[in-house]
Amino acid sequence: MSEDNTRYSMADQKARYAKAKKDNNTRYLDITSVYDGSFLKGLRVAVTGANRGLGLDLSKQLAAGGASIVALVRKSSPELDALNPAEVITGIDVSKEECAESVKEKIKGGPVDIVRICRTKVVGDFSFCCS
Repeated sequence: MSEDNTRYSMADQKARYAKAKKDNNTRYLDITSVYDGSFLKGLRVAVTGANRGLGLDLSKQLAAGGASIVALVRKSSPELDALNPAEVITGIDVSKEECAESVKEKIKGGPVDIVRICRTKVVGDFSFCCS
């Protein structure tokens, strides 16, 4: 427990970050001190929304760990293209069931090991993508 008797995480993100800096909390400030993404090397990971936002950031981290990205997106983006994903499958809208049903046929490089859906509303079952 820290000096100010804060037992649980603070809801205020800015205050939490400032406290971590003040306390020199390496675990909080440097993700590499607690996380090693090398286990992703060689895995095929399907990511919805990989062209922007959380999906793009996740794809960057996966690529840095050596994963092979299968991007399931409505449309690509220059940022996604720069990651050189194994596959970019466009026209995918996870809020439409017919898109979920068509994904399996659109993935050409073989089954994926992990499916990560970066959307709160998902219609359909994407589990069939996995080996």
